[in-house]
Amino acid sequence: MAMEILANIISLKHFNLNLIIMARTRKRTCDVTGITTSIRNFYNNQSHVKAVDNMRRLTGANKQQLKRMFNQISAY
Repeated sequence: MAMEILANIISLKHFNLNLIIMARTRKRTCDVTGITTSIRNFYNNQSHVKAVDNMRRLTGANKQQLKRMFNQISAY
């Protein structure tokens, strides 16, 4: 009797496995820096992260210049 109760408690059919599975974070790769990060760090219809866009605006550099800079940094 005790074994039947224990078997029913441990039985997997009582567990809802959908509650255990967590949603995965959607990620994209920035084409300027090469960093893979959450899609929340991208503007819509942009292929580079918001931080790169902020740097572009503050420095006056264009996207190609920033891409070259990040490539040179990663080479060292």
